[in-house]
Amino acid sequence: MPAFAGLALICWLQVREGGHPQLITIPHWGNRQTRVCVALAWRHTPPEKPTAEWLLRLAASEGVHLDKPVFAESLGVEVRTWCREEGAALILVVPRSQLIPAIERLYFWMQNLPLEDTLRWIQVQRAYLRSWQGFSLQQELQLRLRHSALRLPLPDLNRITAYAYRYLHPDSLILIVSSALSLKEKNAILRLPFLWTYFAPKGSPTFSLSTSSRLPPDSIEENLWAYPGYVALYISTPCAWDERLAFLQAFLTRWKTQAPPLSWQGSWENACQFFLQARLDGKSFLFLRNLTHLSPRDSSEVIAWHHAYTAKIKHLLTYPEEYVDFWLPVVLRGDSLSGRDTLLNWQWDFQARGLWLYNELLWTDTLPKPSEVKTNRLSQAPPSFTWRGKSTPPLSQWAVALQAYADNANEKPCELIGYYRKRQHQRKRLSYLHSLRKQLIQRYHVLPQQVRVVLRRTESAALEETILLQCYE
Repeated sequence: MPAFAGLALICWLQVREGGHPQLITIPHWGNRQTRVCVALAWRHTPPEKPTAEWLLRLAASEGVHLDKPVFAESLGVEVRTWCREEGAALILVVPRSQLIPAIERLYFWMQNLPLEDTLRWIQVQRAYLRSWQGFSLQQELQLRLRHSALRLPLPDLNRITAYAYRYLHPDSLILIVSSALSLKEKNAILRLPFLWTYFAPKGSPTFSLSTSSRLPPDSIEENLWAYPGYVALYISTPCAWDERLAFLQAFLTRWKTQAPPLSWQGSWENACQFFLQARLDGKSFLFLRNLTHLSPRDSSEVIAWHHAYTAKIKHLLTYPEEYVDFWLPVVLRGDSLSGRDTLLNWQWDFQARGLWLYNELLWTDTLPKPSEVKTNRLSQAPPSFTWRGKSTPPLSQWAVALQAYADNANEKPCELIGYYRKRQHQRKRLSYLHSLRKQLIQRYHVLPQQVRVVLRRTESAALEETILLQCYE
């Protein structure tokens, strides 16, 4: 009987320890080597995101509470949280020399969550509610788009305990280090104990809260709190991480050059969406409202976009702790983090949906008369059209836009842009573009000096059947 009891005790201890979290390193990142980002992450389903946010609040507050005399005041230590539809993470950014103590602290915090401490839970709830005292347009719009309610729902501790039991065990946890590790450091990490101390609650609740990755309904409304305009938008992006980065840099370069915002901030919402909040004047508001696609105007803009992309890649590889919301979901999805040095295709559709707020001051710097604002607020941007396929483009619609563009005293010619891949197709494609220009002039009475033909070479098969009509301010 004693032998059986001893064997049962050994088995119970093995189940309770549960092994170690999966270790993932990013050796070619963090070349600066003075600071390192350590994340203890796990995957979850989108409906569990609100519960994960509360768990992270509890973990961060308890960690600072436990370690305030020892660790939280160490030089250069930052405590961060990350929570999206793909998963969640508790993050520490520490000096390189504090890597092992940082991982030890993360383990300690996760193993000592006060899931049965009602007083600590009440303190976390009060701290959250205090952050909502007063009015913040930024917070209101952010929660209005991301959640069905204007406040994060307050779950009970039983729901959070069920979430912790489901995900905070070694088989689900992933330890991510944004640096290369020596063999000695890896052995030290594997020797750190992770005791899984959470037990299944009685009657685990089901997770019914839901968030949607689809774009929200688009709405424009007058709001006196917008000075003079404010937007909260979901922008659709390519899904490959290097193309996402190139898309965002191209958009920001064009935006800041042509119609810079008064202020802006953004974050990656999921694999194919970017969440943008910005305060705008009238010119910047109209630029965003009328932007339907991104394509370079000329070779100089292609060079500018390429330089912006390579500079951002270099900064990302050097300071990964500043881009956690960008690369952490890529790691959780298991995608490759190797990016291309350059892109062959600099053509993207642009789709932004969300909340567009303005007041009467928005139009004072762009439109001269209030009557024109009511009837034709968004007609001042240069025309820009994209047509794909072998059929004839809608030339009548293009002609109307070109004539309206000329009526606004714009003297710059618009470009009818086409593409070819093989040299033997160059002459045929150029002839087709000139035939379209001839129809615009003879049938729809567009002035010859308004349109010129531009033919560019491309490596993309999709672009070969694409025709652009692009006008400039």
